[in-house]
Amino acid sequence: MPDAPFRAQPPPPLAQQPHFDPPVPVQRRLKNGARLLIVENRSLPLVAVDVRFLHGIDGDPKGKAGLAEFVSDMVDEGTKGRSAAKFAEEVEDLAAHLSASTSLETANVHLNCLTETLPKALELMADVVQNPAFRPRTWRASASSSSRRSSRRRRTPARWPRIRRPASSTARASLGPAGGRDAGIHRVDHPRGPRRLPCAVLGTE
Repeated sequence: MPDAPFRAQPPPPLAQQPHFDPPVPVQRRLKNGARLLIVENRSLPLVAVDVRFLHGIDGDPKGKAGLAEFVSDMVDEGTKGRSAAKFAEEVEDLAAHLSASTSLETANVHLNCLTETLPKALELMADVVQNPAFRPRTWRASASSSSRRSSRRRRTPARWPRIRRPASSTARASLGPAGGRDAGIHRVDHPRGPRRLPCAVLGTE
């Protein structure tokens, strides 16, 4: 092979050992009790925002497998004040990315946007978290898909990590770099009752 001689020799030592200082988040507490973690990186005019609930697939009630995934599939399919098409159009107009996902122990809403569009993008994110519509004409297909995924997981239990979740109900979210404006995320109504959210923000100005 052409690179055989290269592979036969050990790599030379680095002239200088790389050094990495992990960022230390700034912590804030919102009026609703949610914990906010802010990590600033001003190298690019981008903001990443995550709202995280520490309830995921493991919180599905008995006999309702797939409920958590169904909620994450449906939560960005329009809100009470915006149809699915209108919501998607507004997100696209901002060149933003807004999505929801579910893992074994968490449910997440994620936003990526430009710093200049953060206020409007956070408004859309808050609308998704607080006012999902769950319209009947769109939920049936999503419910069927979530049920099939959950059934496949039950047939492959070895793929599930065996980790115990702390008893406390917390969540994590991120709001933008400029002090993490509340942006209307004042309260979140979770299917299992109101939750206090610890938050985390990754972004730049």
